[in-house]
Amino acid sequence: MKNVHKSTKILIPVLLALFLLPFIYDFFKYFSEINIVTLDFISELCMILFALGFYRVLATQISLSDKTIQENLKLFVYLLGALYLVIIILQITLNPSFSPANFPPLPETIASVIYSNMMSALAVIFLVPMMLVLKNLIFYKHGARTIFFMRAFLILSVACVIATVITGAELNLEFTGAGIYNNSLLLGVLLCIFILSFRNSWITYLSRRDKVTYFFITPFLVWAIIYLFEFAFAAPVFAHSIAIGVFSNISWYLLVSYTTFAGVNLLLQLPTARVFDRKMQEVNSLHDLSRAISAEFNFNKLVKLITEMTTKVIGSDSTWLELYKEKSKMLYIASSHNLR
Repeated sequence: MKNVHKSTKILIPVLLALFLLPFIYDFFKYFSEINIVTLDFISELCMILFALGFYRVLATQISLSDKTIQENLKLFVYLLGALYLVIIILQITLNPSFSPANFPPLPETIASVIYSNMMSALAVIFLVPMMLVLKNLIFYKHGARTIFFMRAFLILSVACVIATVITGAELNLEFTGAGIYNNSLLLGVLLCIFILSFRNSWITYLSRRDKVTYFFITPFLVWAIIYLFEFAFAAPVFAHSIAIGVFSNISWYLLVSYTTFAGVNLLLQLPTARVFDRKMQEVNSLHDLSRAISAEFNFNKLVKLITEMTTKVIGSDSTWLELYKEKSKMLYIASSHNLR
């Protein structure tokens, strides 16, 4: 545990340095109007290492896999809301503008340079945990195929990032010129995303109340996510780092696809939600009953416990338990609940 904290303390200053180096280089490019290809690649490498280092810190400090489904969903909503809030504040404060004629876009003011750097950092800080939340949801009750397609998604995504950085071609699904390489890889990424979007078995295990709640929240989430890329990342992130721009673009595709299919699955499961709740209650009650029988040796307490649990499972107003008395050859009420 001490080694983990020690490595984290060392990693945080390194992350700060990895972020500041491209920041300083962006100022140099803006004032000198000189692009040095070697420095461009070093800047991209710094941002890639910054993203990987932040993931490392997040993985060691916060165990998202230990959280429940509800906790993961709440965290996702909070992250999305906080991201929008920070972006709106930055846009009002800095009023950035970018030249759309080039790829990557060029910042037109010094405030835009600052904004593009901050947006790249925010893309990493917010999208990495959001993607980890989706990973936890996708891997809920997962099988071997889910692992295969997740690995394929990660490998193709990394290859797409590298190809886009090297070629400098726009990620727009146009298979012309140098764009044939990164856009072909993007096509494979999108196929994996489509398949992974059906991995939402966690919805089945939500209570009826949670299903109804998240069903009504989902349209707002989908709208917010669809609007997110153009609103937040498209121009400013690519202006600072092509690698982080590709990462944010791929993350956006996954977020849109997964939340949309999750919303459809929620709608399909609403009619049977009440029945599933009842079945889950019955299973839990039977489990509690078997555990109580093995632990309780007092006859009077045991029959009372059985009656109470039966009432809970079947949802009746009155319940009683009759036992056969050997001496009198008759049944008698051993325990009852709300019996008049």
